[in-house]
Amino acid sequence: MEEVQKDQAILEINYMDEPEHPRNFLNWELYSFSNRHSNFSSPEKYAHRLSRVNSPVSKASWLKKLNANTGFWLDCYQHSGISWSMHGEGMQCRFDTAPWGGVLVGNYSDLKKMTHSEREESAREALDIYNSYFNGAVFEFNLRIRGLSDADNTDNDLITEGWFDNYYDGNDLIRDVVDQLKMHNLALEQITGTACGIFEFLHFEKEMERRNDAV
Repeated sequence: MEEVQKDQAILEINYMDEPEHPRNFLNWELYSFSNRHSNFSSPEKYAHRLSRVNSPVSKASWLKKLNANTGFWLDCYQHSGISWSMHGEGMQCRFDTAPWGGVLVGNYSDLKKMTHSEREESAREALDIYNSYFNGAVFEFNLRIRGLSDADNTDNDLITEGWFDNYYDGNDLIRDVVDQLKMHNLALEQITGTACGIFEFLHFEKEMERRNDAV
């Protein structure tokens, strides 16, 4: 059987200039105890005593949320970027890590049907999204077909209306790109854009192979 010729696609991936703030769509809000951060909140709302050495003495209302896994103490590592993690789990540097540097506060009405472990998993996923947002690692993409009628191959036709955007996880973007390639019977020829250095052809090839093996 003769193989159907696929059009060659140009994938453009950019960093988003104004991604949506995670607090607008997550069940969790992250607060920092550094007044240099826009999401600053006073530690006095959560603890009677807070230091870099001793464990916090939590206030009763905050202790209740800690015990219910609707609130978590966070550490903040900041060095050429920022990384929030559950207390004691992330990069621990005496110079660049602020232990108990912030909190992740959940909305109980949205979390009440979850188990303790499900709430913790949800919180970890939220931290990943916040870290992407704070580090400017939120992406958008579109696909174009290289015009075959143009002798100089400069006529690129957009095959998607507008941009697919607000990707806080590169793996989600890879899956959606492959969906579009398969839907339009396209072969990936080129990757461009401000975030093209983050993604390689191999990422999309592996996802395509995984899909083919699953059939």
